[in-house]
Amino acid sequence: MPDMYPSARKRRTDELARLADYHIQHDLSASDRDALKSAAKTVSVWTTVGSAIGIGLGLYAAFRLRSSRKAFFDVFRAAEKPTQIVFANGRTEALPDITPLLRPTTLGDFVTYFFASAGGLFLGGELDTRLSRWCCER
Repeated sequence: MPDMYPSARKRRTDELARLADYHIQHDLSASDRDALKSAAKTVSVWTTVGSAIGIGLGLYAAFRLRSSRKAFFDVFRAAEKPTQIVFANGRTEALPDITPLLRPTTLGDFVTYFFASAGGLFLGGELDTRLSRWCCER
């Protein structure tokens, strides 16, 4: 019955973590353990810094995109727009006003900020993981 709930199941990762800890304590020399811990700390620090920088750049890009969208809408709203089309045979058709459909919305702003910061997080994390790996290999 305890296997019915995922949180109550024994996880294979717990066994693997114990096995790795046992090997680190008994199969490695002290200098190897120190080098391994130093490399892990370096990777962690660089990835955290890169992720923070990536989120910041993503938010900056989203802010710039939002302000340019708003400026485009303001110019579009102020411009004179045609209200009808006259065909060659003399028939006229009214054109609908699409200005309300182009207005920036709160949902659009949220989506812009979310995806830009998520992209920045991914890009910053990936680039700094590679940089930290290069630093650890030196």
